[in-house]
Order: sequence, then structure tokens, then C-alpha cells
Amino acid sequence: MNDLAGSFKTLGKYQEAKQLQQYVLEQRITVLGPDHPDTLKIMADLSDLDRNLGRFAEAKQLQQKILEKQTAILGPHHPDTLLTMSSLASSYEELGMSVEAKQLYQKVVMQRTATLGPGHPHTLLAMGNLANVYSALGLYTEATELEQKVLKERTALFGPYNQRTLLSMSNLANTYQNLGKYAEAEQLEQKVLEWLTAILGPDHLLTLSSMGNLACHYSALGRHAEAAQLHKEVVERRTAILGPDHSLTLVAMGNLANSYSVLHRYAEAEIMQQKVLEQHTTILGPDHPDTLWSMANLASYYNHLGKHLDAVQLNQKVLERQTAILGTDHPDTLITMRNLAGSYAHLHRHSDAEKLQQKVLEQQTAVLGADHPQLLITMGQLAKSCSALGRYTEAER
Repeated sequence: MNDLAGSFKTLGKYQEAKQLQQYVLEQRITVLGPDHPDTLKIMADLSDLDRNLGRFAEAKQLQQKILEKQTAILGPHHPDTLLTMSSLASSYEELGMSVEAKQLYQKVVMQRTATLGPGHPHTLLAMGNLANVYSALGLYTEATELEQKVLKERTALFGPYNQRTLLSMSNLANTYQNLGKYAEAEQLEQKVLEWLTAILGPDHLLTLSSMGNLACHYSALGRHAEAAQLHKEVVERRTAILGPDHSLTLVAMGNLANSYSVLHRYAEAEIMQQKVLEQHTTILGPDHPDTLWSMANLASYYNHLGKHLDAVQLNQKVLERQTAILGTDHPDTLITMRNLAGSYAHLHRHSDAEKLQQKVLEQQTAVLGADHPQLLITMGQLAKSCSALGRYTEAER
């Protein structure tokens, strides 16, 4: 039955898989007891399914319970304990608790380095996860240093053409983009795409992921038509391989909609994003983070099309749900709050916009730190609101 649950998970049928895993867990508790290592592994599988369903708060609670038991029974250095610690850190990331995630990943890196050595694949995986958190916190220099180290170690261990090595190269390219090194990011991802195409073929999922990343680098360089063409190719291939409703296909469609928006093809962007939103709502549910992000993107296209009242209503709905699910301080919640302020500005509600932007700026400073790039965007929008209100001195600060 556990194998059947795994098959449902592979097919993306997470709710069915969870129901089976809950039954398996009940049986394990009855036969082996609640603290047996095999019982705890089933609990860990159940928490993974919660993550797949976007129920990160539930996953976090279960993982904290598992970690406490594994630490007491197996010890803090046991591989299963460290795996749960890493999974918990990942849930923290999804919930916007990047500082807590960083602390936990640092502990995993330290323990795996001490137990397995600095060049062990599991240690390098933990280092890559830590680098991702550094990026989320805007610590791009630290992220770059760590990713370069992981890339060097993986190249020595697996060779330059191994999938894990190429994944490290792609992660490094994304960090280069965050640092504004757009040309270097594009060149590195181009190399990754060429090698993946040669090794795995043009239709492999990793190849298509790299193609999507390269399209994003094109956008950063202002090569929007090329980006749209590449995103379109990814959509077509993923649709053919995975089907039109697969989560990866929907991600590609959302990226293509964004490219259409940049090219001022707002009507096409709106139609595509509505399709993505409908599928996300049906498959993942109305409160899944991906569903809410689709709603936020659609609201942005409404603004471009002059549908400002529709944009306000949609942004308010997204903000209400994100606040309830992710919390008021989550980075995604704060971005939505800023988007809502932008919609207010379009309706000449500059006082409402300014109040919201002030709140976003304060919370982003507390959560992300004073040097995070997101603050510059918020400060720019706040300056525009101050100017619209005739407070030019404040706008110039």
C-alpha cells in the first residue's frame, strides 16, 4: 500500500496518496508503536505530501514532531535526523521563515561535514540548500561563494557533465542574475543547456528547466522576444510530454504569460494566466501558494489593461489568503501588499497607497534586512506616492 501511495505521488495525485499514507501510518503505529523508526519514516512521507499540497504549516508541525522524536531516539547526528532537519528547513523557506531556515541548514551542513566530510554528496546538497536561503535573504555574495564551492566539489567528484554538476552551474547562473550579472548568467546557462541537450536530449525535463531559466536570463537582458519564443517552446514540449495540466507545464505557461506582458501583449497574457489560474485552483486548491501567485499575476495584467478595480479586488483576495496561510511577514504577502498599493495608485488613491507602502517598507526591512533589493522597489513606489501627494521633499529622500 505504501508503494501504491508512492505511485499516486509520482502521478501528482497527492490527496489520494495522502489518504493511503495516513492508513499506512495508523497500521505502523498499531504494530510498531508511535516512536519506531519505520513509523517516523511514514510520518516524514506524510509531511512531504503536505508540502506537495501546499500545506506548509501542517508539514512544519509534523516535521518538528518527527525531529524531536528522532533526536531523542536516534541522536542528533543520525542521517534520518539530519534529513528531517533539512526537510523542516525547506518548510521554513516556503513559509517565509528564511532566517530560521538558514540556521537549520547551517546546522545540517556542519553536522554532515563533521560526519561525512566536506566533499560528500549529502554535504554538498546541504550546502546548495543553504546557498538558496542566502539568495532568498538577499545575501547574494555569500550565496555565490557557496555555490562556487559546491560547483567546484561536484565537478571534481562527478565530472563536468554530471546532472548534479550542471544543476550547480544553473543555480550559480541564477545567483549571478540576482547580482545583476546578466551577461555572465546567460553565458553560464547557455553552456548548461547545450550540455544537457547533448547528454539527455532536448525533451528531458532537466533540459526544459534549463531552457526556461535561459529565457528568464534573456528577459533580464531585455531580449524579450527571444525569451517569449523560448518560453513558448518549453510550454509546447512540456504539454506534449507531461500534459497540459501538469504543474511544470503550468509554470511554463505562467512564464510565457509574463513574457507576453513585457511585450505589451496584455490580452494574450490575461487569457493564458486565467487558464493557469483555473488549472491551479482545480488541481491544487484555491489556497495553494502557486494558485495565489497566479491570482497575483493576473491582477498585474488587469492593471495593464486598465481594469484597476478588478486588480484591486483580486489583490485584496490574494492578500487576505496569504495573510491567513503564510502570515503578515512572509515575503510573498509583502509583495502582494505592495501590488495592492500600486493598484490604489492607479485609481488615484495615493494616500491609501502611501500608507500601505510605508507598512511594506517597515516589514521588509525587519524581515529581509535593509540591503535587500526588494526594498529598492518599494522605496521607488513610495517616492512616487509622496510626489503624487505633493510631498516632494520626502520623495527625494
